[in-house]
Amino acid sequence: MPHERTQSAQGWRARPVGLTTAVPAGVGWTASAAPAQVAEHTLRNLGLPALPVVGESAQALLARLAQHADAQELLERSMLEAVASLAKAVEARDRYTGGHCERVGWLAGLAGRALGLPPDELQMLEWAGLLHDIGKIGVPEEVLNKPGPLTDAEFAIIKRHPRMGYEVLRPLSGLGPVLDAVLYHHENHDGSGYPEGLAGMRIPPSARILHVVDIFDALTSTRSYRRGVSVDEAVGVLRAGSGTVTEPRVTAAFVRALERLMREQHAAFCRRFAHLSPPEAVAGPNER
Repeated sequence: MPHERTQSAQGWRARPVGLTTAVPAGVGWTASAAPAQVAEHTLRNLGLPALPVVGESAQALLARLAQHADAQELLERSMLEAVASLAKAVEARDRYTGGHCERVGWLAGLAGRALGLPPDELQMLEWAGLLHDIGKIGVPEEVLNKPGPLTDAEFAIIKRHPRMGYEVLRPLSGLGPVLDAVLYHHENHDGSGYPEGLAGMRIPPSARILHVVDIFDALTSTRSYRRGVSVDEAVGVLRAGSGTVTEPRVTAAFVRALERLMREQHAAFCRRFAHLSPPEAVAGPNER
């Protein structure tokens, strides 16, 4: 059966999807390795296509990561540049999602602050948002950019991207919360998500937060198969899915923070979300 890719309150049930190829322990993440070599080596071991040239967006991602005071203790600069290259590769292959990952990172921080998280966890959330879709490097472009419904086989390919992202990022030491968020950001509160069908509090907190804000930004963004919906419609979908698709506490905190931001800093909100499109009907339950 065909699959529409717009998240709704219904959610869906899926079997775990794994990789047949994992990133080897000796992937070459050394201080002396050139960033492009590190990225290319990682992609080769995953059987993925070569990277495009790193552009301005990837450099912006690198700058955002590197500005954290403890960045050098956590990752070598070559690692950061390699990850930026991978993130740029994803953006270059899906022409409809430019800016999505940066917005998800920023929205995750907004939700985290509303939940009272400490600065170190907020930084990890932002990184997780920036990197959550990096596994889409392994999804064929004809599937990413398909203008119509996905077949069962195509949707099964899409569902691999959280685990693929986890495997790409796993060599980066000290990023446990980021890895959890990347791997589980499509798990639903009622256990109907993927890749493992986790439910409730078994889903890591970072993934629960990322799931909420990822849905919001995906709904309000135009994709190859539909136009984005209004903020009010997206908030309505989140509220309808609270307790089934998303965790109620996280959903409520995010919606409150978003509405306060729109009320008190409307001009700033409009600048950050200048991509917002006129509302259009949401067709079905499966968002990429």
